[in-house]
Order: sequence, then C-alpha cells, then structure tokens
Amino acid sequence: MDEFLFEQQARLSSKTYSGYEEAIYYFEEYLNGWAYKCLSEKDQIRLNEFYEREGKKYCEVFGPEHIRTLEIKEFLGHFMIRNVLASKTFLETVGKVMHKLVKWMHEKAYMSYDDYEALNLLVKRLKRSICQWLRRFLICCAFMLCLILLNIILKLWMISSLLPVLNPENSGLRVIRTGEILGLCLFQKKSVPCAR
Repeated sequence: MDEFLFEQQARLSSKTYSGYEEAIYYFEEYLNGWAYKCLSEKDQIRLNEFYEREGKKYCEVFGPEHIRTLEIKEFLGHFMIRNVLASKTFLETVGKVMHKLVKWMHEKAYMSYDDYEALNLLVKRLKRSICQWLRRFLICCAFMLCLILLNIILKLWMISSLLPVLNPENSGLRVIRTGEILGLCLFQKKSVPCAR
C-alpha cells in the first residue's frame, strides 16, 4: 500500500492525497483485523507464525497480490458501513480510492486481467451503493432513536399520571424530585436514605 500511496502523492494535491491516505488507513485496518479469514490454511499458518514471532500483522506479511474480490467486498460493503463513522463525502472518497487501487494493482501486474475486470465491476457497483447503504443505516438508527425516546416519554408519562394518586402516608412511597430526574423510593418507618 505504501507504493500506491507514494505514487498517488506525486500526482495529487495535498488535500486530495489526505483523503487517499485516510481511505488506505481504514483499508489496512480492515485487512489487519479481518482479512485473515479469507486466507488459505497455509497462509493463515504463515501469518500466525509471523505474528507470534515478530508481532507482524496482515499488511506487513502480505502484499497487494493477496487482495481479491472478497476483501474489497467486505471492506466496502460491511466494514466501512458498520465500523467507521464516516460522512457521505468520505465514503465517496473511499469508493474512488478503491477504484484507483484496483486499477493500480492491475497495472502493476498484481492481478490478472480477468480478476481486474471482475473486481473493477464490483468496486463500481459498491461505490454506487455505499451511500445508499449509509442512508439506510442512518434511517434505521434514527428510527431506533425515536423508539427509545418514545419509550422514555411513555414511562415518564405513566409515572407522572400516578403522582396525584400517591399518598406518602398511606402507600409507603415518597416522591423525590432532583432537577429533571423523578424517582420513587420505598421507605420504612425508620429513616432509610433513598438510592439516587
């Protein structure tokens, strides 16, 4: 990845390059943390040996020749959506960077033409749909937040509707108000401090 970034730095403005650098950072984070699942048994053993002996991670052991369709698909389709809190603009940048990376890997002969064609089509498709996934994810989050708030409001309403009925002398309950927090605590005849 360093070779790819070095070549991009020479041709890009510093602002554009910083987006490339950040996108590759997240891609390496994904590769180091999750891509081992896509390795053959032989390569997994090799990675484990390097990790146990020298503390090396995936990107320090394997080069671009080990990046295939599954790694790109999991990175764009899963990791970036669920593990990285990113803006729509940054997700678009990541899609663009991955497209350039795939093209660069083909130009440097890290992958065959057939693999390049398949991966290039996949990246184009994922690049278009990554923002749609983000939109769906944000809608789901907003919906869940609304449900949580509705639940809190409903519980507060139920508690407040009980307040006029409560009579501390008869029921053994006392009402405590601290700022906006409302709590009901049972007490006995002896003075027992209420949990806050």
